[in-house]
Amino acid sequence: MEGEDTEKVVEEKQDESEEEEEWEEVEKKEKKGGICKAVIRFLASIGGLCIVLAAYIVGGAYAFIYFESKLEDEERLNKLAMEERLNSSEAFMVNYFTSLHYDPPVRLDNCSYLYWRSEQYADYHSFSSSCAASEYFTEFCTCVRTVRERYQEEVSANMYKLAQFLVKMSDEHGFDGTMGVFEPKWTVPNAILFTMSTLTMIGYGHIAPRTFAGQNFCMAYSVIGLALMMLFLANIGNLMADGIKTAYSRLACRWCRVRRRWTEHPEKAKNPPDKIKDDLVGPEDYMPTDDIAVPITVTVMFMGLYIFGGAAVFCKWEGWDLISSVYFTWVTLTTIGFGDMTPGSSFHGEMDFAQVVKMTFTSVYLLLGLALISMGISLSSEQVKNKAVWFAYAVGLAEDEEAVMRRNRLTRCTDVKETPKDKTGNKQDFFGVTRRGRGDLGVYDVE
Repeated sequence: MEGEDTEKVVEEKQDESEEEEEWEEVEKKEKKGGICKAVIRFLASIGGLCIVLAAYIVGGAYAFIYFESKLEDEERLNKLAMEERLNSSEAFMVNYFTSLHYDPPVRLDNCSYLYWRSEQYADYHSFSSSCAASEYFTEFCTCVRTVRERYQEEVSANMYKLAQFLVKMSDEHGFDGTMGVFEPKWTVPNAILFTMSTLTMIGYGHIAPRTFAGQNFCMAYSVIGLALMMLFLANIGNLMADGIKTAYSRLACRWCRVRRRWTEHPEKAKNPPDKIKDDLVGPEDYMPTDDIAVPITVTVMFMGLYIFGGAAVFCKWEGWDLISSVYFTWVTLTTIGFGDMTPGSSFHGEMDFAQVVKMTFTSVYLLLGLALISMGISLSSEQVKNKAVWFAYAVGLAEDEEAVMRRNRLTRCTDVKETPKDKTGNKQDFFGVTRRGRGDLGVYDVE
């Protein structure tokens, strides 16, 4: 008996330990599931979307730098080789032009040795002017003119070749006259500006991927990035729209609510009326502030302040005039993006603290500005729609629901119609036929 009891006790302990292990596994799974849900919930929020979008933009910038860096290294080496060729060409042209004057084997001044003792030989450059009209066709003057013509032809041909070479360097390598300097296009600030302009569909066009891998990556990158950017802008736009609607409705209705509060307050009441801030604002039965639409003037005012505020900042940073800055902000925030003006000061230079601050401000300004413009267009479209509906009712182009119901309502008679005296009740009596013994009825069916 004692052995059986001990076995039962052992089995019970084993069962309890197994149940505890099962509960622990369930708790672990619930914790893991809770953590995953919390992470997903955070990433779906506005703060999480900001972090994901920022990481996506920066990560894409470094990816484009990786794909395009090899081509830029090749361009840098080609530019250095072209600069060496330019230096060699300049040295050759200087030596060659000098030899045309002083090197006897190749010089074009082959007529001067005939007259080296004459006074005209004292200055070669005065040969053409020293020939008088009477001596214009002499052997010496003819020789001088021939030498000058050949010299001008040689110089013109070589200068034309040099000009073509410089144009080629400018087109293919962006040569601007500086020697030994190569500015890479795919720097971190430039790449960030490129990814932002791509995902926001601004498309400045200041740089673009030129490699096969970079172009394919750009297409795949933009597919996910555009969806992420649209989701972010939609959430930010809704938040801003709700904030502006709430603020305007509370401010616009505050005076009316105060007057209503004092009007409805009993005259002999000892206590003052309740404070406005304690009211349930929004879904009220009387004067509901949730139904108030923001006027177009208020929306335009917010958009104008935002555009002019950003224009003032870029005017100081970029050295533009105010009109050009306003033009840049408008073209950027409306996603027109001509590319003739780009925020160069914010995305060029060394990555010091001031540069990071400029980049952060410009990026945040562009993202919030896009959301604000889309929100303003949405709010304005609501007002335009309401005005159009009101105008249609006022002119008579549209009818309200009650008028439509009155016009379409069918009136049915519930009384039994009485058979006329000259009818028998049969349907054949209503077709205007003559029946024997009844005369001409002349009555027709009105159906």
